[in-house]
Formats: sequence, C-alpha cells, structure tokens
Amino acid sequence: HMPSLETLSIFIGAADFKRDNKEFDVIKWNENLFILSWTLLPYHFSNSTSLTSLSFKLWYDSNYSGYNTPAVLPADTNIFIIPADKTLNIQTMTISSFVRVAIAPVPDGTGVYRTNANESCCLRELKFVGCENMTLTHLRRTVNSFDSLGIWKSLELVVVEGCKLLTYDEVEDLVGKEWLQFSS
Repeated sequence: HMPSLETLSIFIGAADFKRDNKEFDVIKWNENLFILSWTLLPYHFSNSTSLTSLSFKLWYDSNYSGYNTPAVLPADTNIFIIPADKTLNIQTMTISSFVRVAIAPVPDGTGVYRTNANESCCLRELKFVGCENMTLTHLRRTVNSFDSLGIWKSLELVVVEGCKLLTYDEVEDLVGKEWLQFSS
C-alpha cells in the first residue's frame, strides 16, 4: 500500500562511466541513468491522483567519481530522460540537472509506446532550476521532447531560474512571454 504522497523529490548524484579506465562511455551512462529514473518512479505513481509535484535533481558527484570536476561531458549526447508515462498526473515538475533533459514515452506491458500524452497529462508547471550547463539548444531540445508528446501545449507556467547560460530574451523567444517566469 502506498501512502498518500503529494510531493516526491529524487536526488541523483552521477559520476562518469569509463571503459578500461580511459574512455567515457556515453551509451552506458545514458542507459543506466534512464533505468534509474524509470525504476525510481513505479507505475503505481502514474495512477496516483494525490502525487502532484515531482522534483528531479541530478548533479555531478565528485565524491563518487574521485574527480573534483566532471570529465568533459559531451553536452549533446549526455541526457537525462524522464519517463513520460509515469508522470501523467504530475501538475508541477522541477528539474535541476547538469546535463540535457528530455521526456520520453516508455513502452507499456505490450511494448507499445504512448505517442500523445496530452489527453491524460496534468502537467501545468515546468521548472528548470540551477541547470548550470543548459544552453538554448539544450532547452529547445527539451521543449521539443515535451511538445512531441503533446505535453507542451498544456503548460501554464515555465520557470527558468539560475540557469547561467540562458538569457531572458532567448528563453522568451522560445517559450513565450505569457508563460515565462525567469530569473538568473
């Protein structure tokens, strides 16, 4: 039995995955991170009407990796994927990540992917907080991932806060002034 959970915060400290202690393995890193995010959101959460707020914080964990700063991460290939089908009842999603973020469908029990979550998606507020490496290109790709599932149209507020590589003007051009709350 699941308690009546209204808010869920998931904090993930990530480190490098290296092959033979030499080369960064992007594919393994992305796969393991997706499996982790998928596992941390059980399917019964997607049916819960009381769980309305979800926060993800993904940071580089230098204590685990042994390095003070991350190895050079290929900014366009490292990605944190949020499983869309497990977040349909979420009204507010807050994301803080040091890599690019996307939302994607996961197959149901029959292997079929849901292609349009708009009809059943409750997301109204999407917040990006402290995404220190997020560029306009990354934000555009994230917006496209939400839009491709029909989720972007349901949003009423997009918050961009403390994302030092983004400017108000470029985010406003992408998101629109009426939906945007921006602070650097």
